[in-house]
Amino acid sequence: MNGGLPPVACAPIIAPRSRGCAPRCPKRGRNETLAEPQRPLWLLAILLTAWVFAFGWSGVVAASARTTQDGFNSGLSRFELFLGWQAVAGLIGLATFAVGRGWPKGSGIRRVSAVPFWLALALLGAIVAWSGWARFHS
Repeated sequence: MNGGLPPVACAPIIAPRSRGCAPRCPKRGRNETLAEPQRPLWLLAILLTAWVFAFGWSGVVAASARTTQDGFNSGLSRFELFLGWQAVAGLIGLATFAVGRGWPKGSGIRRVSAVPFWLALALLGAIVAWSGWARFHS
């Protein structure tokens, strides 16, 4: 034995999924498939937790920010804080979406992993629409 490790029986041959094929082991037989690789569920849980923290913190920081400025500048600095933390949450959401793509289509885990990404896109779309409306509504 290799220091207590089991010998490697075969290397999987990955066939295209569009033809309905699964990874096969040529030494074991044509119809015997290998088990699905282990998915990093712990990584997805950490990313979702970090996203919830960044998403929530953006609102808390923007609402409780103490500014020394008055009027428009005060509101703009709060909005900058909000957008900064939303950018962090959006990047974490993109990573969560990428990690979630490893699960089968239609699974609950894959759908949950897409929520932060779609919320970030919705916020970006709302900001662009709001800016466009403010620009052309005069």
